[in-house]
Amino acid sequence: MIRLMFVLLISVGTSLDVRAQPAVGGYAVQVIDDGGRIISRSVSGIANPELGMPVSAETVFHVASLSNQVTAAALVMAIEDGRVSLDAPLSRFVPEAKKYGDRLTLAHLIYFSSGLTEPYALERQSGMPWFTHYYFSIDEAIATSLSAEALQFQPGDAWQYSNINYMLITKVIESLYDVSFSDFVENRIFEPLGMHASRVNDDITEVIPLRADGVLPRTPEVLAALSDVGIVAQAGDGIVMMRRNSSHIGGSGVMSSLSDWARWQREILTQDAFGEAFWSQMLSQRRFSHEKHNDAMGLVHGDIDGHSVVWFAGDDIDASSHSIVATDAGLASVCFSNNRFTDCRSMAIAAIRAALDAPL
Repeated sequence: MIRLMFVLLISVGTSLDVRAQPAVGGYAVQVIDDGGRIISRSVSGIANPELGMPVSAETVFHVASLSNQVTAAALVMAIEDGRVSLDAPLSRFVPEAKKYGDRLTLAHLIYFSSGLTEPYALERQSGMPWFTHYYFSIDEAIATSLSAEALQFQPGDAWQYSNINYMLITKVIESLYDVSFSDFVENRIFEPLGMHASRVNDDITEVIPLRADGVLPRTPEVLAALSDVGIVAQAGDGIVMMRRNSSHIGGSGVMSSLSDWARWQREILTQDAFGEAFWSQMLSQRRFSHEKHNDAMGLVHGDIDGHSVVWFAGDDIDASSHSIVATDAGLASVCFSNNRFTDCRSMAIAAIRAALDAPL
């Protein structure tokens, strides 16, 4: 959901039907039950156009803002370890935040009520665009955000989705454990769940086996949007490669496959690995002064056809994603795509509705 950084690309029409044009990337949709059984699965299109590699259940996609729930899980583990509480002030871990006062807490970050300025709304010191082709680090993004002298609103007074919140959570984890955030997630979340293909992509130079490369249609609108940020792409047919070239993590950056994400969703349903207390915290809601109260930690509470669900959606320059867990029905669906215009929301909802409606 990195909106401002790619505002020009977002303005491009979203009517493109990648299911009718599988050469423009691909998608993978799946429904599982709480026993890990695959209820339905649909994969189509190309994961790597240069190699002609088709999408499969093992294709590793950037899950974009679905990363939030993994970042939140890391914080819940720190809370369970007795290292921190949600009410701890951010300034305890990030000295640059002291100017905002101790009222700004980790709870405000987790529930998108901090008032912090999204870095992409500010000018980079280098003068370059906030665009993945012009490399930037998470440290640069955080420093830019915290250069703002004042908050946009007092903590808790409003709700505003912004990536800076979860970027900062990664720094809190690193401060508490003196390890990289990616190593913490690998050791405490992915390995225990058997998610061996998943990772936090904090190093853009690493090789990720079976990775799906981001693509967009080579339309005049897309080419014009790229030109506006200084990228020259030749006119023609086919696709534009849109690789992730900046290591922003926390609110994005997790790479995973259908097979791996099924393990994460099954854990939400069964609570077998991390336990009831962990998931009670993860799924907890907190009231602030604003009127949006359906957020959990990195997830959102909702309803589909009378069934309680927790869900989240993601999009980035190389990805579209949507994950739904119907907690009362023991079912979960997910859609991943390497084309940000793929309507993963509709596809994930349709898939879980079909499973909910199916006869027992």
